[in-house]
Amino acid sequence: MSTEEIIEVLRANIDQTIKVTHQDGDVDVALVINVDDEGFVFDLASVCDGEQKTTAYWTRFTDSGDERS
Repeated sequence: MSTEEIIEVLRANIDQTIKVTHQDGDVDVALVINVDDEGFVFDLASVCDGEQKTTAYWTRFTDSGDERS
């Protein structure tokens, strides 16, 4: 998937949860909060000691040293 396609999918899912599958097979559920041309903000819900905690993350689409056209 290209960066542009990822941006389109994320923008279509703002305020909705998405399933994120990592290369190692781990799966997270994330709530997409905001998307711009550089990255996106999401909340990752997790359960710790029986208490639900939510943490916001900002993720860049590309590393500054690994930009591809």
